[in-house]
Amino acid sequence: MEGSEDQELKISDRPSYSTNRVDRLHPEPAKTTFVASATSFLDIFCIDEEKAGNQPTNGEDSSSAASTHSSQSSAKDQPSISNTTPRWIRKAKIFLSEVNNELSEKDPKKRKRFRIILATTAGTLILAVGVYLTSNHQQEIEELLEQGHYGEAVSLANEYLEKNPENKEIKDLATESLLKSIMPDWIAQLDNHAFANANGIVEQAKYQNPLNSDLLPMLKLLGWIVDMEEFIYKRGGLDTPITIYKHENSINSLIERWDSERTNNRRLMTHILTLAPEFKSVYNQIFSSLRTLQNEKAAYLTAIEKLKTTIKEKLEFNKAKELTSIFKEFSDKYPRINGIDNLQSDLEKYLTFQADIGQTNAIHISKKIKTLAPITPPFKEKLAELQAAVMLPPKINEQFQQASEAWQSGQIRQSLSLLKSLNHGEWTELASQRLQRNTQILRNFLTLKEAQESDNYREHLFTFYNSLDPEQDIYFHAFLPKILNTIKRKLWLKRKK
Repeated sequence: MEGSEDQELKISDRPSYSTNRVDRLHPEPAKTTFVASATSFLDIFCIDEEKAGNQPTNGEDSSSAASTHSSQSSAKDQPSISNTTPRWIRKAKIFLSEVNNELSEKDPKKRKRFRIILATTAGTLILAVGVYLTSNHQQEIEELLEQGHYGEAVSLANEYLEKNPENKEIKDLATESLLKSIMPDWIAQLDNHAFANANGIVEQAKYQNPLNSDLLPMLKLLGWIVDMEEFIYKRGGLDTPITIYKHENSINSLIERWDSERTNNRRLMTHILTLAPEFKSVYNQIFSSLRTLQNEKAAYLTAIEKLKTTIKEKLEFNKAKELTSIFKEFSDKYPRINGIDNLQSDLEKYLTFQADIGQTNAIHISKKIKTLAPITPPFKEKLAELQAAVMLPPKINEQFQQASEAWQSGQIRQSLSLLKSLNHGEWTELASQRLQRNTQILRNFLTLKEAQESDNYREHLFTFYNSLDPEQDIYFHAFLPKILNTIKRKLWLKRKK
């Protein structure tokens, strides 16, 4: 028995190899947390810490465990403070506690390394949030586009671009939404020849979308299209001949605006067609019209500019008569250029006026210029130049006009008095000539009246008649029929006797 007891004692005195040592020799491997669905990073970061806080440590004895079990049993009937705290707050406390522990680390290298990790994590989170928000906005805009709510899509895109003006994806969606929104109405206005309304749509789109730099060149191109369509409509179509001094400037301007950004304009036309397929009819028409205008420029506009230069030179060097043959030759060579008839008409008026310049006074010239009314620019400019050279100053001219009107209406004394008041200064010569002429006519008229019963009455009558101007002396000219009737009556009575 003693042997057995000693054996039992020896067995009992053997060192015990509990599982605790095994745990110490083979620590529990690190666990990998698998995420089956989207969740907060706090759930992933803090879940193990929370579980660890609920398990006893290896150093706890059986009495502590029993005590803990007892306290947990007694707490069943009382609400726990930790259980009433929201779960996210508990996780936040754990996370902040860990952050505080790391920041308070005494080792500077560890503290610096943790701060770098923390900053990188924060930057990644901010970037992720930004990408999420952008993707969310983009998805909403795309859904509105698919549903045909283009106006709402434009508004939403512009709202985002106010804070992120350089976002390429949102800009593209904003451009597509805007074009799809305005294109049907814009095309309808073009078809109805309501060009002001079509331009209004383009200008309003520019005003409402100032942040989309990709859209503005397209709207500028649409404005050019409106101008071209308006020019062609007002011209009467592309089959209508070009009218000189009327169409060539518009043709040049339209082509220059296109050529200034030709490559980009072609790309934009194609891009607009891709975004708004209803643009197809306008697309085809514009390129066809552009080719026609380019052909007209090559065939006719150079000849027109050469003719305009020739007209200016002939008028400047007093060789206007040579223009008659030049106009005829040009008209025969270019039958699709209208307006040569207007030039010829103005030329005839100008030649007549030019012949009168040295034979009449400034007042008569001023009146005649007003009756000519040339319609072509070169003759308008030349007549204005001549008028400025011979015209009186406005105030002096007005006084001469008053004297002339008084003379024509029979207010002879008033007319002569006005001319006497002008008979001084640099206008003395003109006023003196006018005064002498009118005074002589008045004398001839009075002499004629006194010679009614004399034998030389006819001689006085012819003298008076030859001194009159039908336009300037209208008052005295009106007496001639009465005088002639008087003479006829006297002759009739004389024959009767």
